[in-house]
Amino acid sequence: MPAATSIALLINPTSPAYSVAATEAAQSAARVLGIRLLVLNASTASGIEAAFATLVEERAGLLLVTGEVTGDSFFVARRNQLVALAASHAVPTLYHRREFTAAG
Repeated sequence: MPAATSIALLINPTSPAYSVAATEAAQSAARVLGIRLLVLNASTASGIEAAFATLVEERAGLLLVTGEVTGDSFFVARRNQLVALAASHAVPTLYHRREFTAAG
């Protein structure tokens, strides 16, 4: 998304796969590229809804759903919700696992 000036990163801070260092690296990379990175936390279904509300309000041009290297079982389990929200808000989204693509 070359035109995106704001990108949202959805993380689950309660996941064993979560890495503060990886989030900080993403923030650093965004600064270098001149892109605003909006870090959104979600560890419940309602947290996902709230994250999307913030994403829309902040007009993020792209969403990255990350499960770090090993993947986040919570996001995989909630993939239908994530895919449906991304589609309903027309937000281009990159996921960390193939199951999301298969879900829509």
